[in-house]
Amino acid sequence: MRRLDRIEKKEEDLGAALRDLRKDLKEEIDLILEDISALSTRITGSSGQVVKHDEEQVSKTHQASCDCGDIVSQYENLMLAFKREKSENTMQRKEFREMKKQHDLEIRNVSESFINMDSRLNNAEKTYAECKKDINHARSYFNDGLMHLNESFTNRSLNTLQEISRITSDTAKLKTSYEILKNITGNLIPKSCDSVVKSGEYTIYPDAFPQGVKVYCYVDSTNKGWIVIQRRKDGSVDFNRTWADYKAGFGDLSGEFWLGNDHVYQLTKDTPRQLRIDMEMFNGTKRYALYSEFKISSESEKYKLHLSGYTGDAGDCLLMSNGIHNGRSFSTFDRDNDRWDDGCCACRWVG
Repeated sequence: MRRLDRIEKKEEDLGAALRDLRKDLKEEIDLILEDISALSTRITGSSGQVVKHDEEQVSKTHQASCDCGDIVSQYENLMLAFKREKSENTMQRKEFREMKKQHDLEIRNVSESFINMDSRLNNAEKTYAECKKDINHARSYFNDGLMHLNESFTNRSLNTLQEISRITSDTAKLKTSYEILKNITGNLIPKSCDSVVKSGEYTIYPDAFPQGVKVYCYVDSTNKGWIVIQRRKDGSVDFNRTWADYKAGFGDLSGEFWLGNDHVYQLTKDTPRQLRIDMEMFNGTKRYALYSEFKISSESEKYKLHLSGYTGDAGDCLLMSNGIHNGRSFSTFDRDNDRWDDGCCACRWVG
């Protein structure tokens, strides 16, 4: 911009100088023309005067011609200088126009950038205002929702506490009612054969079988009830069975049967039991063996037999001094657990 200012000032100064030069040249030319006009008048006015003053006029004309040549030479020099200045001025004007064009382009680009930035700033301000409005709306909505949630949570908590208190109270009442009902119905729902008064098939509900298990109860002459785990009387059922059969039980409760090792284990594992064995010979003679403590182990321990406290008149074949049966594992022909290394008792003495 400073360079442009200098160029413009130089151009103004040069123009002023040229105007002054033109004015001076015009004045000189006018004077010369006046002299020439006066000279021509005098020449045409009197020939005598022409002769008389010939030398004088020639001298003046020569002097005027000399003066005019100097002026013309000076004018030509000035014109050459003017042309040079004009050429330089033209080039400077061209440079000025190019610079102005570039300057205008830069200004236009800057202006467009400014307009774009201003537009973007306006859009950003508008977006910010909208976002701020949305945030305020969301904050208000969140605060309202949080307030409602707190109120709902508080109400639900109170309702839950009241419900828990009511359930606790009802549970205590139900527990009391259950104990009362249990005492009332204890005699109606037998847990064992002790409460029955007549031999037959019954469903008992011991602790090991809360869903109930069907058994045959035998009531002896002293009115004591026994759970029958095995009965053999006529050979109608084959007792030469697999391990799985003896585990689950087989036969018919009204005839010959085996209650099942799993049932016997569950019935004897927690409650002290007695074992009574009643036998009758073909001639009608009856014998019995009674053991005051009886239980068997679980299947993982191969249903080991545990006995003690023998009384009776049949003879002790289970607790005899050699301990051949007490503490021994249960055996079948497909699961040989006896201590006979040379054979299989269940295979030899089937059933």
